[in-house]
Amino acid sequence: FYFAGHGLQLDANNLLLGSGANPASPRKEILAQSLVLQQRLLAALPPRPGAFNLTLIDACRTDLRKAIGDSEGLNQVEAPLGSVVCFSTAAGRPAVAPARPDQNTFFTAALVRALMTLPGDTHFGDLLQVVKQDVEATMRQHPLAAIRQLAQSPFIADNTRIRVALDANLGVLPEARDAPDGLVLAQEERDWLALRSAVWPADVIAQAQTFLERYPASAMLPQARVLKQGAETALAVLRNRDVKLYRSSFITPDNAQEDLKRAARGDKDAAARIARSHRALNTDLGLLRYEGWLQYAAGLGNGIASYELALYYRAGQQPILAAQAEARAVALGYVPPRSLQHERK
Repeated sequence: FYFAGHGLQLDANNLLLGSGANPASPRKEILAQSLVLQQRLLAALPPRPGAFNLTLIDACRTDLRKAIGDSEGLNQVEAPLGSVVCFSTAAGRPAVAPARPDQNTFFTAALVRALMTLPGDTHFGDLLQVVKQDVEATMRQHPLAAIRQLAQSPFIADNTRIRVALDANLGVLPEARDAPDGLVLAQEERDWLALRSAVWPADVIAQAQTFLERYPASAMLPQARVLKQGAETALAVLRNRDVKLYRSSFITPDNAQEDLKRAARGDKDAAARIARSHRALNTDLGLLRYEGWLQYAAGLGNGIASYELALYYRAGQQPILAAQAEARAVALGYVPPRSLQHERK
């Protein structure tokens, strides 16, 4: 599902406006002329581990002159099982519309470049990370100061369990693992598989750096840079004294191994799913790790996890920590639905 147009947030819901709809119309008219992203699209997707659904929203676009100082944008969402959701900019932030109607947005331009240049065995998860880096770098280096001020950082929520290649003929890609019996892999391929298998951020950084130095002409270079940057972000969050998560915590329930590798590369949604898997254990250690993984997910930018942490602190009679976590959720662009009765008393 690909949408390019105008989007806005109403009562914590993301609305994609139909052609000709007026954003200044009364609420009832806006709702009648819009697609509610969470309920009408994402919630309608069945939770299938073997599925791959891709939703790209190049919306919340705004006139450059009206965007300065504007903090209103789309709300954070979590992707249904088997789905990836990507916004052209971070939650709660505006995106810049092009000056001409025949000109691509920064996001779509980066998406087209990536699709034209990345090798066919790149999977869509890495594609979106490459697009995100391209958008950030292009806008931060733009000659116009106003564009640099509004530099976008695309929002990605990934809850897939299969790796689908850009080349449709390759289909689903195997996970990183040892070579099949009797097959001898080239050193570059062995190093790439080792990098894909690493489950601790510092190890990912070290192996990615080695790969980048050994194979400067490799077709996998953009993906290696993505893995390295994500792991660097993850390690910086782990070093924050407010995040109580250690190397020993990177031992997860068996059903979270794939999420563990993603979390080691800075995946905010994988970290939140690991947190919930620990809470499901219903043990003292499980609750401690639940809290730590939520802290880690929030540090990586997951506003929904930060709000979940606020609810956990509130239930535990820790109002100061609850207020801090809720403020963090808001700063990350997450607006809880009214049904949660989130107003502090």
